[in-house]
Amino acid sequence: MIGAVHALGSDDLLLTRWRGHCAHLLVDEVQDVDKVQLQLALTLAAPANRIFLVGDDDDQS
Repeated sequence: MIGAVHALGSDDLLLTRWRGHCAHLLVDEVQDVDKVQLQLALTLAAPANRIFLVGDDDDQS
């Protein structure tokens, strides 16, 4: 996962292509997402930031 974040951060063409595929994002169970996964989702959603995060505020672990 960290490799994907680094690749998108270093290759503008790759980032543009993937942002085109991810014009709208839904992240379910966001309470189970780690820092790198969240960074990836936010990177893909930018700059329009059409992202919807769904999470449960109850601790499920």
